[in-house]
Amino acid sequence: MYYNQARVSARMQELRKKSNYTQEKMAELMNVSLDHYRAVETGRRSCSIDFLVDVAVKLDVSLDYLVLGKTLYPDTEYVKNEIRDIIVKLSGLQTLL
Repeated sequence: MYYNQARVSARMQELRKKSNYTQEKMAELMNVSLDHYRAVETGRRSCSIDFLVDVAVKLDVSLDYLVLGKTLYPDTEYVKNEIRDIIVKLSGLQTLL
């Protein structure tokens, strides 16, 4: 696994859009110029680890996800379905009591 600026930039853009932030708003939140933010988000400029930590905090994601694309649970949909099944089974047991 290695640092890939293009993938980090793509995740930054995707997460920013999901958060309904414009590039202008992110630059303001990050306290950097719009040109600097755009250059990092488009992959034209690299950034410091401090910058990435701040982006992760502002967009409410882990640094692992932002930098490497790692999630805590690789298959969260599977986990959600398992929990739903358990709830259904427990609900059925409750009616027997």
